[in-house]
Amino acid sequence: MFAKPEAASNVYPHYEILRQNCPIFRSREGFWIVSGYAECEKLLRDRRLGMDSVALNLAWPYSEKIVSPENSRNRSGRSFHSLNPPAHTKLRQFFTVEMNKFLRSYDFAKMASVVADAIAKEANNREFCALEQLASPIVKKILGNFFAIPDEDGTALFELLIEKHRGLEPARSLSIAARSVKAKAKVEDYFAEILEDREAVAEEDCLLRRLIQANDYEGRPFDNKEMAANSALLYGAGTETTVQFLCSAVSNLSRSSWPTREWPHTDASVAELNRIDTSTHLVARVALDDFDFGQHRIRRGHTVMFLLASANRDSRQFSSPDTLLIDRAEGPGLGFGWGIHRCPGARLAGKITQMTISGLANSGLEISVPMDLVAKRITIRGYDSLPVRANRIEGSV
Repeated sequence: MFAKPEAASNVYPHYEILRQNCPIFRSREGFWIVSGYAECEKLLRDRRLGMDSVALNLAWPYSEKIVSPENSRNRSGRSFHSLNPPAHTKLRQFFTVEMNKFLRSYDFAKMASVVADAIAKEANNREFCALEQLASPIVKKILGNFFAIPDEDGTALFELLIEKHRGLEPARSLSIAARSVKAKAKVEDYFAEILEDREAVAEEDCLLRRLIQANDYEGRPFDNKEMAANSALLYGAGTETTVQFLCSAVSNLSRSSWPTREWPHTDASVAELNRIDTSTHLVARVALDDFDFGQHRIRRGHTVMFLLASANRDSRQFSSPDTLLIDRAEGPGLGFGWGIHRCPGARLAGKITQMTISGLANSGLEISVPMDLVAKRITIRGYDSLPVRANRIEGSV
């Protein structure tokens, strides 16, 4: 199904068939496909699955032509995405803690101002592209503030990251795969250049300064190569995923019940938006040892693919799983990962989405999205464009 465009444009019926018949199975290509909630939740906490970047790269089409194991290890520095447990777990936890520390001290009025400015620019437009004129500018500006990136550089980095993320698709072509590898290298090089002048970064009130000032989990400072790799990973992972999550939230709310000023702007409501249609549909891990999972024998080196969006629609876990229920209280979705593989920037992505939806609700605008518009792709699912109509709610100012 990953290689068929018609399946990728309407994935949820295919996910349901997988969950009902084989919530975990090994495909003809040799990958393990995990689509059930209970199976995903349990395996994502299993430390026998790791982040061997070389093995994962070589599992994708054409990787042997563009990825050298030696270059892959050398370029990646020591980002947590290139490490296996326990080092991966400790380093990911380190960045999660530092990210949350920064958010606790962050002045969210700055974020609200960014959101308000973006909405104000479109307030008098009856039609606009929510991706290009709302979600992307908001995320670009906020993440740019977090990493001390000028606006003009943020635009170029966003373009590079779109190219990088297109190369994560299982059905990628050779040219897309090659451009993805080059784009990833350019983003890491950009952060390496920034970090050559740490004193300049230290003058900025940003997350990057906090990371530079912190010692890593081994009690020593990061060197420039390590910091560049991890900064590029954190910034890069938060761009298109957050943009597309925000777009899917707007789309799903417009087709359900558009929020008013009384809408419950809570972490739980954002979690439900992420459950119903997360931007991260697919993540992959590698077995570090042979082990049994139920009746299945997973061998060392096997690639395990988690269909997170499928798990989020599992009726064994969620009642009326295909319905958006803002006050749902049935346990967490897996859109931000889980266990030792949970996204360090989950809270930030949720906060950006929450404040943007709140800003739209308080603006008196009601957004409508064409019913025939569908998201694309499997790994990072989303829109190439999101044209919307904005109507002023009667009685609003």
